[in-house]
Amino acid sequence: MPSKTYIHAQLEKLPAAEQIKALHKALQLQKAAPKKQPFECIAQAMGVPLFPKVEGAQATGPYRLSIHFNDGAAGEVDFRLLLSRERALERALLEDETLFQSFEIREGTLVWPTHGKHLKDYEGHSHFHPYNIDPGLLYEWAVPVEAAG
Repeated sequence: MPSKTYIHAQLEKLPAAEQIKALHKALQLQKAAPKKQPFECIAQAMGVPLFPKVEGAQATGPYRLSIHFNDGAAGEVDFRLLLSRERALERALLEDETLFQSFEIREGTLVWPTHGKHLKDYEGHSHFHPYNIDPGLLYEWAVPVEAAG
């Protein structure tokens, strides 16, 4: 789920008149569903999905992917900026371009099917869990294609 900060940053990018329209619509949504968080109503009013899904991804350069989301948004993510060399699984992706390029999309999530960890369940059975990245995080990090140059 995109963060409150992200939703508010998207709101601030709109011209003042559009901000007012979005906030007015969000207020009406809030009145209709008082248990919803204000930022959820603002996101809905602007058409920003709270649970985006990845529909497509393709390499655009070393450790860069163009990602297409289920709401029609698209952007480019530079994984050298997103991933951390402090984390072993992420460091491995950043050190091996072939491994990085082995991603797949599963149920709307970017997944590296051969890269991950074996974890034991409550019965002690080991199961492989592939490394994946939350689509909401990718949505936040995606630089719109027209501005990505």
